[in-house]
Amino acid sequence: MKNILFTLLLLIIYITQSIAQDKPIIVGPSEVCIGCETYQLNEISPNQAQLEALYIVNNFNPNDTFCATIQNGQGSNATYACFFCPGQYTIHVIASFPNGETRSDSLLVNVFDPPIFSIEPSDSLSCGGRVGNGECQKVCPGFTETYTVIGNIFSNVEWSVTGAQSYTPQGNQVTVTWGESGFGYLNAFVQGLGQTCFGEAGYCVEVKNDFAANFTLPGNQFCANETFSPNPENLEGTRYEWDFGNGETSNDIVPVISYDQAGTYTINLKVYNECGCFGTFSKEVTIKSLYLPQIDCKSTICENTKMSYSTSASCGKFYWKIVGDGTLVEGGGINDKSITIDWGTAPVGYIELEVADCTYDQCPKKPFLKFPSYQILQPSPGRQWHAGTIPVCTPFRNMLQPLIIGWCREAV
Repeated sequence: MKNILFTLLLLIIYITQSIAQDKPIIVGPSEVCIGCETYQLNEISPNQAQLEALYIVNNFNPNDTFCATIQNGQGSNATYACFFCPGQYTIHVIASFPNGETRSDSLLVNVFDPPIFSIEPSDSLSCGGRVGNGECQKVCPGFTETYTVIGNIFSNVEWSVTGAQSYTPQGNQVTVTWGESGFGYLNAFVQGLGQTCFGEAGYCVEVKNDFAANFTLPGNQFCANETFSPNPENLEGTRYEWDFGNGETSNDIVPVISYDQAGTYTINLKVYNECGCFGTFSKEVTIKSLYLPQIDCKSTICENTKMSYSTSASCGKFYWKIVGDGTLVEGGGINDKSITIDWGTAPVGYIELEVADCTYDQCPKKPFLKFPSYQILQPSPGRQWHAGTIPVCTPFRNMLQPLIIGWCREAV
């Protein structure tokens, strides 16, 4: 019986010593990012083992003394290893025990670069230019954009988005539909190679207000054939789209319009800014069955050229007036519905027409029409106009924006 107990005691001692010998002296992470990490030294204390040696070796360059350092914490079993280069390293430790035993241990450590990356939009052009350092990308409400993490190798990306109507992450990309005006933010949390290297990048977006499209009118009731202009309050748009409700449209900032028929029309304006953001605004206008006379021809003409103008107004009296250096050639009397003028060499000319005793209701507003300048073309010095050149008249739609349909040919 005593022999059996003695044998068991020896077995227990042997197993205990084996376990102690198998127990690692240095413990810590085997995959790290560039930076410093803490490692534990087991059984290293005044009452246990004494630390004899602690050093680190660059496995790819054993003579390297720059890429890694290691230092034991005084009065502690913690040691601090700092890695400055990616690669593979081995931490070595040698300890002596009270029983005279000397043991060594080592730990293989793989060191990775941290993920270095940025967030880039699919369209790098923001409103008015490229997004610069420290600037937020400018977009419109409801704008959809895809953003991509671009950088060194990574294994996983997690997205966080604020200020969006919705967003759909897919790997290293996220598609965002931005919400109302204000600021939005994207954050990408990236896991690099290994399991311990992480990085974070942010991206700023400014969601601009819809562009103001208000406009004013000189009134809300006008006569048929009367010209007037809507005036937009915001003159900083990059594109203006007018729809006058009668089939006519314009892209002028301040258009000139008139309506042939009485009725109620809706004037619509859509204004875009440099981002493509737009605003809309509408106003109704009433056109009365009160008419202004029309002059049916206007053109650019050559100097010393005769030009005839007429009106289709059903009236009993016509009061024609020439403003400028033009000379009356024919017509222009109180009963004449037409007038012929020789404009001479004057650079500009105007015609005014006042009517009375009409078969239709006349517009109570100023009863005459004043047309913009007729440009009098002149030949180059030393030349003259070719004989037989005749300017052409055509009906026009817009009294303040004539079609330039006349021409002059110089003699050789």
